[in-house]
Amino acid sequence: MKRSRKPDMQICCLGLPVLIQGSRSHPLPNERSLWFLTYLAAQEGWVMREELARVLWPDAESSVGRTRLRQLILRIKDQDLAPQLEIEPHRLRWNSGCDLHVFREAYQREDWEMVNQIYRGALLMGCSTEASDEFTAWLDLERFKLQTQWRQAAHQHALVLQKQGQVQQAQVVLERILDSDPLAEDVLCDYLRMATHNGHADAATSRYRHFVRELQEQLQMKPRQETQDLFALLRQELPQEGTEKPALERSAPMQMTSSLMGRTQELQEILTQLSQAQVRLVSLTGVGGAGKTRLALEVARQFPMPSLFVSLVGHPTEESILPRLAQELGVTLTSLQQGSEQVQRALSGKQLLVILDNAEQVLEHTREGVNVLLQCPDVKVLVTSRICLGLPGEHVHALGGLDAGELEAEVSPALQLLMEAANKVMPQNQWTEEERDAARQICNRVQGLPLGLELAGAWRRLLGWTEIRDELEQSLDFLTGALPGLPERHSGIRIVFEHSWRLLPTGLQQALLDLMVFRGSFERASALKVTGISNRDLLSLVDHSLVKRVRGSDQRFEVHELIREFVAEKQPGGNVQTQVRRNHARYFVGFIQQHDPYAPGANQQWALQKLTQEYDNLQIALHSLYEACDTRTLLSLLTPLCLLWVTRNMTLQAYDWLGRIRDMPGVQSDPAQYAELLLNYGNLARFLGDFSTAEPYYLDSLSRAEEHGLHHTASAARNSLGAMYLIHRRVQEAQRLFQENLHRLSTQQDACTHQQSFSRLGMGHVCRFHGDFGAAKQYFQDSLRLIQCRGTHHFLAYVYEGLGILALDQGELEDAHLWISRCIAEKNRMDNKFELAVSYYDLACIARAQGNTTEALTHLVNSIQLSVHGNQLQSLPAAVEQLAEVMALLRCPLDALQLWGTASVLRNRIQLPFARPFPERSRALYRSAREVVGPLEASQHEAEGSRLTLVQLSRLVTDLSCRVQKQPLPLAGGNGTQRWSVH
Repeated sequence: MKRSRKPDMQICCLGLPVLIQGSRSHPLPNERSLWFLTYLAAQEGWVMREELARVLWPDAESSVGRTRLRQLILRIKDQDLAPQLEIEPHRLRWNSGCDLHVFREAYQREDWEMVNQIYRGALLMGCSTEASDEFTAWLDLERFKLQTQWRQAAHQHALVLQKQGQVQQAQVVLERILDSDPLAEDVLCDYLRMATHNGHADAATSRYRHFVRELQEQLQMKPRQETQDLFALLRQELPQEGTEKPALERSAPMQMTSSLMGRTQELQEILTQLSQAQVRLVSLTGVGGAGKTRLALEVARQFPMPSLFVSLVGHPTEESILPRLAQELGVTLTSLQQGSEQVQRALSGKQLLVILDNAEQVLEHTREGVNVLLQCPDVKVLVTSRICLGLPGEHVHALGGLDAGELEAEVSPALQLLMEAANKVMPQNQWTEEERDAARQICNRVQGLPLGLELAGAWRRLLGWTEIRDELEQSLDFLTGALPGLPERHSGIRIVFEHSWRLLPTGLQQALLDLMVFRGSFERASALKVTGISNRDLLSLVDHSLVKRVRGSDQRFEVHELIREFVAEKQPGGNVQTQVRRNHARYFVGFIQQHDPYAPGANQQWALQKLTQEYDNLQIALHSLYEACDTRTLLSLLTPLCLLWVTRNMTLQAYDWLGRIRDMPGVQSDPAQYAELLLNYGNLARFLGDFSTAEPYYLDSLSRAEEHGLHHTASAARNSLGAMYLIHRRVQEAQRLFQENLHRLSTQQDACTHQQSFSRLGMGHVCRFHGDFGAAKQYFQDSLRLIQCRGTHHFLAYVYEGLGILALDQGELEDAHLWISRCIAEKNRMDNKFELAVSYYDLACIARAQGNTTEALTHLVNSIQLSVHGNQLQSLPAAVEQLAEVMALLRCPLDALQLWGTASVLRNRIQLPFARPFPERSRALYRSAREVVGPLEASQHEAEGSRLTLVQLSRLVTDLSCRVQKQPLPLAGGNGTQRWSVH
């Protein structure tokens, strides 16, 4: 049976597999249907079904293999992948419709140009076939056979081009062969002749030296004598001393294949520096793939001076770079001893920007060459290197990754470069939100490293954005080989790192391994004390671009996350040395104690900032203590850490840690610390809305504290329990606890000011509930006076909040707005995220009561965003309900109905205690919106709202806010004041 042919469809298996239909191409997934068609296309005649089943499913029984083959053929027919496929009961044949057919036919008729054009790379490039060892063995052999045929054809094609006088094109073909097979000595000899004839002696020299090095490393052999003689003869034919090239090109002789993204600031700084007479030497440093060469090329393009680009890639480490400089200047050295004088004589009186690219592998010789160049007063030098030169007068610019932006940012420089790289191989005009998010995650995964972005974008020939992201999450090795034409040193992130690693002396390698104990950034002082590294060694790691200074900080350093990932693999057993881990834990235990926000006279704002700065390292220290079963030390750190966790909205992490420590052996041996643990656990359960869990922990903590005379813990337990009872409207029990606390604290000489202030705040809210506003105000003012005596303190925000709620109860809207605004300002100053969503909700309700609907909308959007992204969900249903009414007042009935649908669902799903009354829905507004829209459409919009996810809700309210800000709408009044309870 023979299917009708589709002449506009072709499967390409050479290189990355794609399906070409007309002028469009689509990547083909790596699956058995592709293997099947590739195997058939490589054969010249009929193939028996048993052979195909054995190759594709070697471990399956014969009947099973035949069944699977039959199913596979049906799938290929359904997809119409190979309309020319000929199928008979026992055999199959496929002789057209694939680039392998064209390749084989062109090779047989000796059409060398067509063979070279068709061969885009190795057969099924990038496809993994571990599922079938039989097919893998065949594929390896077939790849070798096809590459050999292509190499022979391409070599013949180059010779034909040379005879036709197209020497430049012939040289390009030979370069492609050598890129694929650096040890092709016969091709190298022809290339040396052509490159020298074309005036590319530097390229010929670089190729020959690369060939010598590869031959020695891979086979421990030297070139054939005739090859050595040829190279020596060609060197003698180079231009003689004093003869110059026609002109020094202003732009560097290297193609810029990508746009310069996100380097505007660095570019302007470098151009400004080079324009200053006293600046003669500028170095661009950074990890491999950071875009140093690309930036240097842009500098050369824009700087108003002729430029000379000298690539030091592959330059022998034991040889001076002066002959290379002389060669680029068109000067033949008579001797190396006189090289400096000859180079300086050639540059005498010339203004020139000399770019020395990839200098790290010949650092000493580069220093020598730069010193020679700087003897010429009109010459400036720009160096790219992973290691700075360390010469006097050197201006260093350390390049990191491009800015990847926030997850919701529109288009960051990193995302721009990734999209540009992808569009080269798979143009894309329309993006889904999922694809854009995946692309942003790819940018973050490779830390904005330009090389990583280029390699990731190249995979769009085969994979979608989410697939590339998922592969990268598994391993960064996935990027290797995405662009076969790249130099080997840039063919993958791992190869780039390995090169940097080999440049490090053994002592610095160990120092870098020890620094892996830190997470995130670290201070210089902590690195010295924990690892024992010297200032000199730390500076050397900075000079090698493996450690960098945190932007905007004089004392903090960090290791690029990609480097960290690869260095971790160099650790014996994958772990940092035990002693270094102990030093790290000991240091950060002392750090927490030194920055305890509850210590007498502590500045809580500063202490919490310091703890936040070291949070990643604190986590590592906690894990070390936990693994060592150091229960006593862990218990001593809980109270300061709990304040950090709560104010930074990390309640779940805190809850997890307290649960672990609670279950450790010997945890009850210290009554004071155990009572603190129970209190903190109760607080966290309350903050998470789990009152049934919180209450027994509070009562147990209170009982143990009273039993052992722990006055501070007992008063804190009473206050926390009283605050929870207030939210539950158990006002009498709350009042008893606050009054008992005030009585006991009045008899203690060392009574805690914080707890006294807390008890008075609680009594103020009790009086509010009873309608005694005068007494409530007095309690609040006393609480404020006491806590202000403590200086900077997180509790100040909650006293401001109480005064704001009291003012609202009394209808004093201006005062209410003032106090709640102070509450928010105080939380922001302390970077306190706890219940910030509730505070913005309060401010929105005050704005509505004042008749300021647009201001209310702004505060509600802030509240909802904080709720969604900060997991502060207790106020979310009420905030959405209020926002629905605001949109109705702004005459946006469709939006209002959608939000009402969302609010109804959220109120049922989120059963968290909320210390504010849920707003009653305005029947007039609701009925009016439905009448305007119509019953059917109104119900549809409410149903749409009920299906929104939290992420979709966040995007919706942001969109609503933007739309309202663009077009002022008529406003309506508020809905009166409400009486609220304490948090």
